[in-house]
Amino acid sequence: MKAIADCKVLAVDDSPENRMILECLLEKTCSVHTAADGADAIARARELRPDLILLDVCMPGMDGFSTCKALKASPETAQAPIIFLTTLADSTDKLSGFAAGGVDYITKPFDGAEICARVTTHLRLSLYDQEQRRLIQYLAGAVEETEETNHFFANHTADVVVQCSPEGAIRRINSSWVELTGLVGGLPLGRMLWEIGSPGDSETIRSSLLQAISERQDDLHLTFQISTVSGPRTLKGALRICYDHSGDPLGFNGVLTDVSELVTDNAGLESALMAGRAAAAAHLAYLENISHEIRTPLNALQGGLHKLREIRLNEDAERALKFVEQGASDLSRLFETILAEDRRSSRASSGVFHIQEPMSQGSHPSLPVLIVDDIKINRLLLKRLMNGLGFQQIDLAESGEEAIEIWSRQKHPLVLLDYQMGGIDGYETCRRIRRMPAPNRPTIVGVSATALPGNMDRALQAGFCAQIPKPVSKALIRQTLESLGWQLAPS
Repeated sequence: MKAIADCKVLAVDDSPENRMILECLLEKTCSVHTAADGADAIARARELRPDLILLDVCMPGMDGFSTCKALKASPETAQAPIIFLTTLADSTDKLSGFAAGGVDYITKPFDGAEICARVTTHLRLSLYDQEQRRLIQYLAGAVEETEETNHFFANHTADVVVQCSPEGAIRRINSSWVELTGLVGGLPLGRMLWEIGSPGDSETIRSSLLQAISERQDDLHLTFQISTVSGPRTLKGALRICYDHSGDPLGFNGVLTDVSELVTDNAGLESALMAGRAAAAAHLAYLENISHEIRTPLNALQGGLHKLREIRLNEDAERALKFVEQGASDLSRLFETILAEDRRSSRASSGVFHIQEPMSQGSHPSLPVLIVDDIKINRLLLKRLMNGLGFQQIDLAESGEEAIEIWSRQKHPLVLLDYQMGGIDGYETCRRIRRMPAPNRPTIVGVSATALPGNMDRALQAGFCAQIPKPVSKALIRQTLESLGWQLAPS
């Protein structure tokens, strides 16, 4: 937000002496520009886009009230607050000024201290208002951009992507459903998930889902048949379920993969199950590969909302902010369900793998840790999780260059290192740390939002000891470090 000294104030008065007085009184407060009448004021305001206007009421031709109404009627000049200047002290005249769109009234002759105080106060309010509008405009654009990206990845895959309510009602389904079924049975929006299966499978789907929710499972894998224009087809479904802090389900998303060509007999069914699981994992890996780009506007949304909550908002802005907050909440829940890593059975296949020998027994959380990530919120989250595991000596770096410089001085036994960073990426950072002398071989763990098979080979060549996926949990860090020989206290 710019300083008050950089603000432009337009002083409008038909008296040259009054204009000169205003310039002298305000020259140390802001940049003052002048106009001699109403028409000149409108032209100058469109040219200058002032942050505030001081407007004389009694002027020949177009008076101050008429000039104010004209300024407020134009989108180019409507946002500038207007303070009236007049010798009229009657309350009726003041009310007329407020009705025309003015924010304050200063009577002549001018009191220097008063006019500087009032101008400073209204400039500060004007700047806050400008910043508020700018942030709301930016947030609205970020929401639109993120929703467009979500729409893209949901509709540019052969797999069916479905989003359901906590009760199991289908809220969204992508265009692959139309291509797969030919809309046999119609579009399933509003129907329960188990109703899209064949009559013989619907009860199995329903009972399996209810059991998964009652047992607070994070994921569920199903195989069932559906009807299509070309006959029955077999789908393999991978569902992700998320819960609130009370344990109530917030909803779930699924990836449904057509495995019909592989199901020919009982032996083929097992192959179909494995292929369906692999296809679902590959699809989720695709989502995770672009999640870094999608999380960027989401982080901006959350940061902007926090900033806006520190500002006093008017009624319209408050309504807009609540709308944006709801959108940000929906986006966060969507990432939690679609992009969250499997916390149970799929860990081994989606990212927690060991590619170097474990550390010797005796590694302990009293030793220093270096956390490297180019996104501030990720660094702070990792630090909080590591504190929860007993680690207290923690250094943070926001780039590979900074990480190398810090590690060269501290020689941290444990490094959590993001792969994707600007400048020197995580792979090169790991290689450079490995080339530097150290008393003992450090444990370097890759932290990745892209659980792709190619990461394993690159990480092995770079010298990582293990890789864990984002979003990271304390349990996942504990599991990885203990398998590498670190001795952590029980939670």
